[in-house]
Amino acid sequence: MLNLIVALAEEARPVIHHYRLKRLHHLHAFPVYGSDDIRLIVSGMGNLAAATATGYLAGIGGVTKSSAWLNIGVAGSSSIAVGEIVLAHKVTNVIREQHFYPTLCFEVACKTAAIETVAVPQVDYVEGVVYDMEAAGFFSAAMRFSTTEMIHCLKIISDNNVGDVDNISAAGVVSLVEQRMDVIADVVGKLLEMINELAADNQGEQEMDFIRSRFYLTVSQQTQLNTLMQNWFALTDVSPLALLNIDTLKTSKALLHALQVKLDELPVKY
Repeated sequence: MLNLIVALAEEARPVIHHYRLKRLHHLHAFPVYGSDDIRLIVSGMGNLAAATATGYLAGIGGVTKSSAWLNIGVAGSSSIAVGEIVLAHKVTNVIREQHFYPTLCFEVACKTAAIETVAVPQVDYVEGVVYDMEAAGFFSAAMRFSTTEMIHCLKIISDNNVGDVDNISAAGVVSLVEQRMDVIADVVGKLLEMINELAADNQGEQEMDFIRSRFYLTVSQQTQLNTLMQNWFALTDVSPLALLNIDTLKTSKALLHALQVKLDELPVKY
């Protein structure tokens, strides 16, 4: 699952339209939209709102170790032109003096930048800094549920020394996001690829948890089980639990033997 946290409805609208996300009407604390592999929540403005919405998405389920998190929104900068989009390589909570460092393990067609999260819209810009109001709250919350290579912030510059923050309109925000949907879609696609790769790497995790809950395994047997499961998923995508009659296996020794027998019967996958 890819979880998108967006502060404003105007920022969310082009993304919802692009991915044909549907409103999840049974959820009322925040507006939440979703598809089979993407969820989007409209958090409202500010650090606390972003952190709360991130935790809310995690709390409604569907979050695993391979889930990804992406904060999308507008921001201000002195040195970057209005309409440009940047991916954060550093996020700072100015008030708490906290620093977060997303791990960039894929290439994107945009610049990266340091983002400073402030409590109120910024009008005095420091050269080279991008200002927003949600990234740090989002990042600190998302780190409870995933790792830094799966947590990212994309910001579209909406105001700078030339274009004042007070002149930004709702229609203008929608237009800015629409114009950069190419980069947003690229980052979303890269994160979905990473999710699928991690899910494949973690295949068998649920089966392992189920087996451990049903059988007492010595340290040696746990090592043996890990090896058998790794070999199993190297040969097939089918769950071993679908082929083993667990209820007839009374001991961990019987389980490991049955698993080895089924493993020996599997054809080699090329």
